[in-house]
Amino acid sequence: MSAVHVAGTVALWLGLATSTGFCIAYHLTAAWWRNGEGRHLMSFTATVALILGWLAYRSMAAPPPPTTGEEVGRTVVYSVVAALMIWRLGLLWRRQIRRAFHRDGTDN
Repeated sequence: MSAVHVAGTVALWLGLATSTGFCIAYHLTAAWWRNGEGRHLMSFTATVALILGWLAYRSMAAPPPPTTGEEVGRTVVYSVVAALMIWRLGLLWRRQIRRAFHRDGTDN
């Protein structure tokens, strides 16, 4: 197994963990079902988590493919998705969760 394949697999699992973490945190901290924006954020992120979960399952259940040029593309795609999910979870933390820990309501 090549280093590029391992990096792609790590990015895949990181994206799965952060998208799932976002759904859990968002559900616990917001009434997301009350407006269209919240429903969209939750349904889109849950769909990403579902897709990444299926891909993670397949990465564990299927034998690794032979190393080809597709490995680089796979790694790039999974890395971009993981970075975006980390960003989304960070935004949730900054705008909703962290604010709940500050009694004075400031956005520090």
